[in-house]
Amino acid sequence: MQKIRNATSIAGVIHRLLVELAGSEDIGPGVAIVAEACARSVSTVRGWADEDRRDQPTIEACLAMDRLYHDRTGLEPPIGRYYAEQVSRMTGNCFGAVRYDIDRESLRLHHAASDLTREIAAAQCPHSPGGAMITLTEAAGISQRNAVVDETQIRLAKAVEQAGPGRSAP
Repeated sequence: MQKIRNATSIAGVIHRLLVELAGSEDIGPGVAIVAEACARSVSTVRGWADEDRRDQPTIEACLAMDRLYHDRTGLEPPIGRYYAEQVSRMTGNCFGAVRYDIDRESLRLHHAASDLTREIAAAQCPHSPGGAMITLTEAAGISQRNAVVDETQIRLAKAVEQAGPGRSAP
């Protein structure tokens, strides 16, 4: 039986980070990655994700986990977001970070789609190298631009997902 976790606690945030790094609900691989990055034991890292244990990561360990998460996903680190949201609640501020992530990824998607459109238009131009036909080189360029659009759509969806229910941007 899997333990129910409080998603709004630091242990819950670390658990989600470990799941994301592991790529599955089995946090083992994520624990190993974080343990190495933080120079801590696997049992210590597991403890950070367990609400029934009192041990908490140091600031340096949190920074290492967030850096690792960002390096692997390109998204805003979850522990930093958690901290920022706590400060935001204390000061009566709104969740500006969520809006920033979504706006940034939306803008990236817009640029990627524009680049794809330009690549297609250039390939279809009668004066292009293939004339009326799209050459293999042009097709490869279109494919690369399309891959960027796909990747950016995933990042935007992830940013929206991070906003979570009840945490939408104002």
